Amino acid sequence: MAEIIEAISESEMVGISSDTYLYPDNHPANADAKTSLEAKMEENTDEFTGELDFEEQMIERLLAGECSIEYALLVASGLDNDEEVEKYQRKIGKIQSDFDAWYTNSNACHTERFGEERRDDIHIAKALFDYLWERKPERYRYGYTGYRLTCVIDHQLDKEQYLMLGDCVGLTALYTVLGTRLELDLSVLCSEYHILSCLTTSEEEAVKKTAIENTRRNGFDAHFTEKESTEKESIYYFDDFESHDTYAYREESLLNLVACIFNNRGTLNIDAKLFDRAFNELKKAIRLSPNHATAFNNRGCANNGVYNYNGAIADCNEAIRLNSKFAEAFVTRGCAKTRLGRMEEAIADFDDAIRLEPDCAIFYGQRGEAKLFFGDNEGSIVDFKTYNRLIKKMF
Repeated sequence: MAEIIEAISESEMVGISSDTYLYPDNHPANADAKTSLEAKMEENTDEFTGELDFEEQMIERLLAGECSIEYALLVASGLDNDEEVEKYQRKIGKIQSDFDAWYTNSNACHTERFGEERRDDIHIAKALFDYLWERKPERYRYGYTGYRLTCVIDHQLDKEQYLMLGDCVGLTALYTVLGTRLELDLSVLCSEYHILSCLTTSEEEAVKKTAIENTRRNGFDAHFTEKESTEKESIYYFDDFESHDTYAYREESLLNLVACIFNNRGTLNIDAKLFDRAFNELKKAIRLSPNHATAFNNRGCANNGVYNYNGAIADCNEAIRLNSKFAEAFVTRGCAKTRLGRMEEAIADFDDAIRLEPDCAIFYGQRGEAKLFFGDNEGSIVDFKTYNRLIKKMF
C-alpha cells in the first residue's frame, strides 16, 4: 500500500491532480455535482432551438455558399456584427496592400537580377509565405488566443517586428484569407492535432499539391507522401516534419478550418468546466465538418464531464470510426467505460491508446488510475512509475 501511495504522490507532483481519479456513476463524490447538472445536460442533442444567433446565421449562409470563408473565419473568431467584420476586412486589406508593395519590389529585384518575371500561382504562394515570415519572423505561438484570426491580424499589423502571432489554426487562417484574395486554390491538410495549408496547381495537365506549413520558416512545400488512397480521400504522411509527428493527414475543404476554431473554443470551455457552452461550440464544429474526429472526441470529454458516459462512448465510437489510430479517443472512451464499471473494456481501450502512442505519459497515468480503481494495485504502480519516468524525460 505504501508503494501505491508513493507512486500516486509522485504522479501528483508531476502532473496528475487528484480530481482526475475515476469514479463510477453512483460514487458519492459525483452525486452533488450530477444532481445540479443532470436535468439540463444528461442528454446532448444537435437540434437547433429558437432564433438563430449571429454565428448560426453565418453557418447557415456558409453551408449554402452565401458567404465567404474570410467572413466565416472572422465571425468564428468572435465578431458578433457586420460592422466589426467589415472593420477587420479593412485590416486584412492593409496587410494585402503591404504585401502587394513588397511583392512588386521583390519581383522587380528578381527581374533585374535574373532577367525574367514570374507570376504563376506557386511563385505567388511562396512570395506570400516569405512576406509573412519576413514581416514577423517569430510569428508562431502556441496559446489559448492564438487560434482566432482577429488576434493574428492585429499582431500582424503591430509595429513590433518580433511579436508572436498565433498557433497553427490562426496562422493558417491568415494565410488562407490572404491567399484566397490572391485567387489561390487553397484547402487544408488536417490531422487530429495539427492543420496546415494546401495549394492545388496544374502543371502540364498534372495536378500538384503543395503543403504549406505556416508554423515553420522552411515550411513551404513541406514534403509529404501519399500512402493510402481511396476514391473519396487520400491519406498523407510528412517526411520532413519532426520525428514525433507521424500522424495521418487528410485534405479537407476550408470549412474544416472554420470548424477548427469552434473546436478550439469548445476545448477551452471544457477546461473551464463550462460544458453547456462546450456542447454548443462543438455542435457547430461538427455541423461544419462531420468528419472532424477531434470534435467528436472533445464532445465525448464534455459528456464525461456531465456524467453522460453512454453519450461519451457514442461520440468516441464515431471519432474512432473516422480515425482508427486516434489514441486520445480510446482514452476518452476508456474513462467513460471505467466510470460505468466495464473493467476489461476500459483497460483494453487504454492498452490500444498506449499501443498507438507508447511515449505518451498521460496515457499511462490514466490507465494507472483505472487499474487502481479496479483493484489492480501492482499494475497501477507499474503505470504510475512509467508515467513519472516519461514526464521527467520531458524536462
